[in-house]
Amino acid sequence: MSFKTSNKRFKSIFTIGCLFKTNKSQTKRIDKQNEIKTVKSLPMGIKNKPLTKKSNKEICLSYLKKYEEKDLDSIEKMFSNDIVLRDWKIRVEDKENAINETRKNFNSADSIAIEVLSIYENQDTVAAELKITVDATEEHYVVDVITINTEGKIKSIRAYLGRGDD
Repeated sequence: MSFKTSNKRFKSIFTIGCLFKTNKSQTKRIDKQNEIKTVKSLPMGIKNKPLTKKSNKEICLSYLKKYEEKDLDSIEKMFSNDIVLRDWKIRVEDKENAINETRKNFNSADSIAIEVLSIYENQDTVAAELKITVDATEEHYVVDVITINTEGKIKSIRAYLGRGDD
């Protein structure tokens, strides 16, 4: 549902729930009753955050892309402080230890290619069936079970080694 509003300074069409600035630097919101409400303005220099957050599936796919790119800085931003990382060889707790283990994996491989074979999502967990190729020769079939917290940070990664259909 949308409606039109106009005044001498601007004319526009707004959708329910959208945020917009008025000529007085106030932030306004349109509610379900098509009423314009003033909401607290953000301090100068602070930008509005998007009204929609990434899905857990999108967070998982972004993590896998950053892992394939060996982008440790981006991965660190995606991890919660209390992350638990577990695979068939190791188990570590907290962000610093998880980043150190990830760094070891990156240092031991010249290249990492990740093919997502299938992906499943529920309320706070994503399971991704993966084919991971290390240095263009070593293939691993893995299922990553990734839990996302309410802030959109990765809370845990449990990796299970499998085998291909060959």
